[in-house]
Amino acid sequence: MASDETSLILEAFSDSGDSLTTPIFQCVLGKLGTPASVRERMYATRAIDGTQSEEWASYKATWTYEPDQGLTVIVSSR
Repeated sequence: MASDETSLILEAFSDSGDSLTTPIFQCVLGKLGTPASVRERMYATRAIDGTQSEEWASYKATWTYEPDQGLTVIVSSR
């Protein structure tokens, strides 16, 4: 949870060892009701794609992928 408690920051697929495991990452996205199409876009994001975003239900997510940092997803209420 971000310090202002209005958004959730998820880090996954990083080589550093500090990121969420794939099952936990998928579980969190599932609990948020993230549509499969949005999850697939996240998994397919490349560094060259830059920042991506999508909205569903009452949430908005933005995400980026960097090879050395992994996938960073920020989910907030809209």
